[in-house]
Amino acid sequence: MMVTLIVVASLLAGAAVLVAMQLGTNRSTDLTRSGMTAEYCAEAGAERAMPLLVASAGNWSPSLCITSPESTCQPTSPAGEVAMLAPPAINHDLDGDGVPDFVLYLRDDDDEIPGPQNYGIDTDNRVYIVSTCIKFPDTPHQVKELVQFNGGGGTNCAMLGGCNGRNNNNGI
Repeated sequence: MMVTLIVVASLLAGAAVLVAMQLGTNRSTDLTRSGMTAEYCAEAGAERAMPLLVASAGNWSPSLCITSPESTCQPTSPAGEVAMLAPPAINHDLDGDGVPDFVLYLRDDDDEIPGPQNYGIDTDNRVYIVSTCIKFPDTPHQVKELVQFNGGGGTNCAMLGGCNGRNNNNGI
């Protein structure tokens, strides 16, 4: 009888270890999946902001985050964003559930060389759009993309790829 009790106890302990290992694996898989989704969410936020940034390149300076360190720039909700990036200018709901999925802010690049950096004034028409996914609090992801405004202009047909399908103007 004692041997049977020891064998049953050992089997139960082994089963408990296996269940614990499986639960840990499931949690890890879930974090990886939500991490990938959070990365896509942050990328989608930056993508949604891009057309608005290009259209309002002259108005970047009033919308820049000027605090230091940069970690204090991130708003906790779209209500804390500057007006140019906040709803309804940009729809922050990616999945249609009525809850914002990302937050945005603009940060100037280091363009005052030499001299101290002034994050409140953009002098080289380059800023960072920073999008942070807030949908998954366990796996937050942030995308920081440098946006440059060149002022438009025509296509140089002699450049790589040419224009009108002429392969660099070389007659091929």
